[in-house]
Amino acid sequence: MSATTTVTAAKKQVVIVGGVAGGASAAARLRRMAGPDKCEITLFERGEYVSFANCGLAYHIGGQIKDRDRLFLATPQSLVDKFQLDLRMKTEVIGIDTERKEITAVALASGVKSTMHYDALILSPGASPTKPPIPGIDHPRIRFLRDVPSMDAIKALVVETKTQTPPLPVLVLGGGYIGLEVAEAIVDQKLPCMLVEFADQVMVAADPEMTHPLHQELVQQGVDLRLSCTVASFTGADNHVIAKLTTGEEVMCSFAVVAIGVRPEVTLAKQAGIKLGERGGILVDEYLETSAPSVYAVGDAIEVKDYIGGFQTLIPLAGPANRQGRIVGTNLFTEGKKLTYKNTQGTAVCKVFGMTIAMTGENEKTLKRINRQYNKVYTHGMHHASYYPGGQMLSMKLVYDPSDGRILGAQAFGREGVDKRIDVVAVAIRSHMTVFDLEDLELCYAPPYGSAKDPVNMAGFIASNLLRGEFNQIHAEELKALLYDEAKVHQTFVLDVRQPEELFGGKIINSINIPLPELQTRLHELPRDRTIIVACGTGLRSYNATRLLCNKGFNAVNLSGGFRTWVTVTDNGAKKWMKSVVGTHVATTDSCSVSASGVVVSSSQVNGGVVVSTKPPQEIDAVGLKCPIPIIRTSRAFSTMDPGDTVIVTASDPSFQNDIPVWCRSTGNTLVKLEQVTQGTRATIRKGIIIETPQEPLTSASAAAPTEPVTVVKEVDATGMQCPGPILKLAQELSHLNFGQCLAITASDGGFAHDLPAWCRSTGNSLLSLDKTKDGHRAVIHKGPSAAQSAARSAGAVMTTATSSSSAAAALQSLPDMPLGISSKKKTIVVFSNDFDKVMAAFIIANGAAAMGSQVTMFFTFWGLTVIKSKITPVSVKKGWLDSMFGYMLPAGPGAMSKMNFFGLGGTMVKNVMAMHKVATLEELIDNAKQAGVRFIACSMAMELLGVAKEELIDGVEIGGVAMYLAAAEEGNVNLFIG
Repeated sequence: MSATTTVTAAKKQVVIVGGVAGGASAAARLRRMAGPDKCEITLFERGEYVSFANCGLAYHIGGQIKDRDRLFLATPQSLVDKFQLDLRMKTEVIGIDTERKEITAVALASGVKSTMHYDALILSPGASPTKPPIPGIDHPRIRFLRDVPSMDAIKALVVETKTQTPPLPVLVLGGGYIGLEVAEAIVDQKLPCMLVEFADQVMVAADPEMTHPLHQELVQQGVDLRLSCTVASFTGADNHVIAKLTTGEEVMCSFAVVAIGVRPEVTLAKQAGIKLGERGGILVDEYLETSAPSVYAVGDAIEVKDYIGGFQTLIPLAGPANRQGRIVGTNLFTEGKKLTYKNTQGTAVCKVFGMTIAMTGENEKTLKRINRQYNKVYTHGMHHASYYPGGQMLSMKLVYDPSDGRILGAQAFGREGVDKRIDVVAVAIRSHMTVFDLEDLELCYAPPYGSAKDPVNMAGFIASNLLRGEFNQIHAEELKALLYDEAKVHQTFVLDVRQPEELFGGKIINSINIPLPELQTRLHELPRDRTIIVACGTGLRSYNATRLLCNKGFNAVNLSGGFRTWVTVTDNGAKKWMKSVVGTHVATTDSCSVSASGVVVSSSQVNGGVVVSTKPPQEIDAVGLKCPIPIIRTSRAFSTMDPGDTVIVTASDPSFQNDIPVWCRSTGNTLVKLEQVTQGTRATIRKGIIIETPQEPLTSASAAAPTEPVTVVKEVDATGMQCPGPILKLAQELSHLNFGQCLAITASDGGFAHDLPAWCRSTGNSLLSLDKTKDGHRAVIHKGPSAAQSAARSAGAVMTTATSSSSAAAALQSLPDMPLGISSKKKTIVVFSNDFDKVMAAFIIANGAAAMGSQVTMFFTFWGLTVIKSKITPVSVKKGWLDSMFGYMLPAGPGAMSKMNFFGLGGTMVKNVMAMHKVATLEELIDNAKQAGVRFIACSMAMELLGVAKEELIDGVEIGGVAMYLAAAEEGNVNLFIG
């Protein structure tokens, strides 16, 4: 009988380099898969903290996480006790011999080196903050946030800065996740903060228009936001740093935090000969194994494949790092099928004060870069049932493959419910769902939590309707290109179906307003020979209008996302965000002629961190041009400019020096300088209204008491209402008050604080205060002009100094030449003569009014019909002998007028003189008027009397009677008869 020999398998030696998310997760999973009798786990950590909440560091600086110890997910001793690890703290691995399967480590305290064999090696070195090559970057008051010691150092500087009187601002360089979190932390510590970002938007992982509300939120919270610039150099002393920006400005700050991104820690891997990927990270396969046998890598140091695009990328997120550690820990001891890492889709969320932005999958920028076919839809709705109190606006963008509807990505922003919706879409992407599947998702619903048609469902409805061909849409950037294309603008017809009360906050240039409830009865006002682009606030009412029009035989398309998306696309991060007189930062919008969103502050406020555009002034040479061409060219230039940009116009026309100040006041721009030069008059104009503000920044402590007693007679609760609900509610409630009475209104809608000042100014009411509350904003409105406002206007004040939030709000009302009551910018002109000089006068005035932002209607009757009569009579027009006789006697077109003056010689002589003096021809003025959206109406009665058929008129002319004319005249404030 032979003896039985028992062979004990040797323990597997697993070495892990680096703790925190990836390394600690791998260690824990390894121990769960294999006990100490099968596996020895040695974890090297060069720092003194092996497992801490890296993502919570900024929140401890800001004070949200008060107990520092809560950041430590596990202590070294607890890991040893729980998982039987050989934990080597403050020990750095400095070399790997992949052939011998051996690492070399050094104890940082003693400098003693040691070697260790491994059967499997897991690299989790993480990523380090990117250190830009900026002169002075090594100054001791310039910090990077990466770990607990760096957090402690920044917090110590915060404590020191709070002892300064007054405290210097803290500069944060970089507007990504870390930069935004640090900026919020600084503000939460009641310190001034300047955020500098090289791109024209913060959060570059999102599309530009989706970051628009983040910019608003940052500046509303007091962050001095600087976009499209960076720091050129740092200098300083022991207690401050001077940052010189690429704009040329020098900013003295207490200290700076650099957060422009991270780069993978690959030094150790590179020295060991382990392959790196095209993006500079450690290259791994689907099992997370590197090019070296038995060497694995996880976390921020590795390159991963993009889930949608399949390209190599770097996505330093905690969630993927934890899952990667778990996969490696499982595979080293599994006897079944090994787990694979199924790529990264970049699902992420970020808190920016009260706002949340989240995303998953591809953004539009990436899809364009990889040349991937896509379409997109926008939704704007409440995060739960609108009738339940506390609802907040939630906006979502969904991108999908137009060939099959597969979901490619999504982004959302709002104050509540954002993460829930993006999580749903993230699962849909992993499940290879299409937009049709989103229609059928059954999601939680109760009024406090959601809507019967969830925002995710709504995105699916819209995209699916598009794919089924139920309607067509146009995107804001496409519409903007049409409106600013001189060759195409006259072919574009934009119909705004919002209520008139909603237009105070801005409108799309050249748009015509017909409220949706009136559309059915006003179809005769719409052209059938052009595509009608339909817009509303969010895209819902315009969708209904688009369906109505298509059913009636019109060619109509819907503006995706409505005016809310239009504003974010046409006025995004590239705009220079300025501080307004109501103590918030807002941006003016180029979507309407009057700056409806706010005002631009004077560049004299250097300490407050206010920037006026650094672009060189645009020069306009209007020498030799006659009225109204200089004004028209100025207006066109401003339509494509950013707030704060400057134009210098030189004109020889003598009327220009009187016209340009009026134009500036009417359009909400600032005439900086008006001077006489050799060529005539030179005007320097800045886009936006400049109001002087105090040198010291406003604080609640320094705010002065209102100059007049305020008694609020009614409190209005508009929380939960989305735009335009709060404004419409305000208008309704204010109509019941007597002049001089005040009401207060509280609204949660994000745009309310920006819309309200413009509404008050437009309606002649006074905004006495605008304060941020936990529910949104609370405003006190005085019906009619306040006593201070009336006094300021009586004194003819040109500039107003705001000393508090209340007086600042009143300052907005005291701008010169602002009419009380509703200021209608509509003009009507009746043309019933074809005398050349009279028609010229009519079109000069019409073009000038349109350039000043007015809606102009021209009513042509009797001999005035010749102005809009085509030179070519269509063959299809059949007439009786009397109509034919009138048609023969009636000249056609502007070139055929004034034939009775010296048998036509008089008109010819006048035109020759006009050409010599470079006066625009009548044909040019008519074309300019059409492009500016001037409305042409032909008198139906006169057409019948004179035998003029509709087909004989130039394109774009409407047919109407006296009622149509009187309706336009009653809406306007100027009515001219030219005959």
